[in-house]
Amino acid sequence: MIGTELSAAKLTAARANLEAAGLGDVVEVRAGNALETLSDLDGPIEFVLLDGWKDLCLPVLRLLEPLIPLGALVVADDVELSSLGDYLSYVRDPANGYHGVTFPVEDGMEISCRV
Repeated sequence: MIGTELSAAKLTAARANLEAAGLGDVVEVRAGNALETLSDLDGPIEFVLLDGWKDLCLPVLRLLEPLIPLGALVVADDVELSSLGDYLSYVRDPANGYHGVTFPVEDGMEISCRV
């Protein structure tokens, strides 16, 4: 599993929590902007969780899309925020290759499957 974190304080806390949970050797948290830190990934990517800066959700998805196979899940948090309008328009357009549902939790969560 690979994650990315822009905030130095959150990065330190995440790494410490992962080590304490015994997951430090299977989870990597990269420091910096997701568009840069995730640009060198190899696929396939079977699961994507978008819960960072809302204006980066669609650009990060587009960056990773060539590595996302059919049947993979993409989950975006806080989809009721207006800043995710472009993201939702994209994943809800069948021409872009996703089928999804909105999960009714606080601020909403969109769960999309690559089809």
